[in-house]
Amino acid sequence: MRSEPIQVACPACLTANRVPAARQFERAAAELKGRARLVKVNTEEAPGLAARMGIRAIPTIALFRNGAEIKRVSGALDAGSLVRWAQS
Repeated sequence: MRSEPIQVACPACLTANRVPAARQFERAAAELKGRARLVKVNTEEAPGLAARMGIRAIPTIALFRNGAEIKRVSGALDAGSLVRWAQS
């Protein structure tokens, strides 16, 4: 079982119509590769998951370790800020 943290973004801003934000997310994912796994959840396609996670704002980014949420942030972050946040 992998022990690396999993960062979940629930982002309206990571869709194709918001390419700059999506690029920031992809850059952060590449930089964190092997240390954290970044995944995107489309809250419109998975409203049940969004409800279970208590998503109230878009974008919301949550960090999980061993299945437990350890922190979250709402609002867009550039790649560097996202990496620093994930590592802090």
